[in-house]
Amino acid sequence: MSNKLLLTYLIVLTAVQCVIAPLSLVASAMASQLFVHATVANRYLIWLVFLCIASYGPVSFFSLLMAWWAYRKQMTAYRVISYSIAPFLNLIVLVTAACQLHY
Repeated sequence: MSNKLLLTYLIVLTAVQCVIAPLSLVASAMASQLFVHATVANRYLIWLVFLCIASYGPVSFFSLLMAWWAYRKQMTAYRVISYSIAPFLNLIVLVTAACQLHY
């Protein structure tokens, strides 16, 4: 991957994360409402969903920081991209837990 393409990727990613990260902080403040109607059977899954929502903001911030750090250290493109997709792993856990709550 060329250096300009990687830089463009990081700039677009930064713009997207600057929009998503503040929204995730609002979502984490509202996530406490999950516990209002929780049953005992779903309590652990609700905690998992709550922690995924609450941790998305810091995870996205630190992964973006690590991606820029890897770019500045001129590491391989695979490492820069792998650092930047860490928040999406958080979203996968969130979606999986939410699907389990539905059943």
